[in-house]
Amino acid sequence: MVEEHHLFPRAYLAANDVKERKQVNQIANFALLEWPDNLKVGGTAPSIYAPPLDAAMSDQDRLHHALPPKWWDMPYEAFLNERRRLMAEVVRSAWVRLRGGSPEKTIAPTTAELIAGGETEGVEFKSTLRANLHTGQHDDKIQIAVLKTLAAFLNAGGGSLLIGVADDGSVTSLAADGFPSEDKMSLHLVNLIRDRMGELFLAFVHPQFVEHNGCRILSVRCERGPKPAFVKDGAAQRFFVRGANATAELTGQSVVDYIDRRFKS
Repeated sequence: MVEEHHLFPRAYLAANDVKERKQVNQIANFALLEWPDNLKVGGTAPSIYAPPLDAAMSDQDRLHHALPPKWWDMPYEAFLNERRRLMAEVVRSAWVRLRGGSPEKTIAPTTAELIAGGETEGVEFKSTLRANLHTGQHDDKIQIAVLKTLAAFLNAGGGSLLIGVADDGSVTSLAADGFPSEDKMSLHLVNLIRDRMGELFLAFVHPQFVEHNGCRILSVRCERGPKPAFVKDGAAQRFFVRGANATAELTGQSVVDYIDRRFKS
């Protein structure tokens, strides 16, 4: 029997078929709750007790606890994978501070720096997530364009997509997409990735809303993917890569050659 622990109660672990003590203790048992609070939570699902705790946290608190965004909605294995990465980043940052800094840049570029640098191999701008600004209607071609960029970053070395920023670097309004809240917009993106690319990649794509010049932007940071990422477009499975400051589609033997070089070497 797996013991109830500080982050996920027994009911959640049973629902996710988590039986091995090693799976629980290796990562997840680094506590978010102290024992008195954990006893109060009991068998309550994280989706109920975690959002109020998260809302009360600062960004520094989240970094300290190595918690991915909306961790309570993540599949358990995806949560473990992402938390391993975040914990490694906490350790690395602490090591850099202890040795008095590092000659190499250890802080990720700010949104302002990304916008000022323009579109590059690792940075792309999109005005909207789903709205066609010419017609004012939701357009699946716009969504596919977003997914193409994310897949290209996953298939290459990672990168950042800024939604709410025009090609010239000017900030547009996220209101054009017509979402009732930022949570709904983030969830829509998560569902797109899950349905059109696969659940595996959710742990490697990190959306975050940020402020820039008084406007809200959806910043989506992609890691280097663990396997080839294809985008489902109708009946087709399309493969994209990043080169210079553009996204390109590969087909036929070019896909095979790229995958052999990128994922099998």
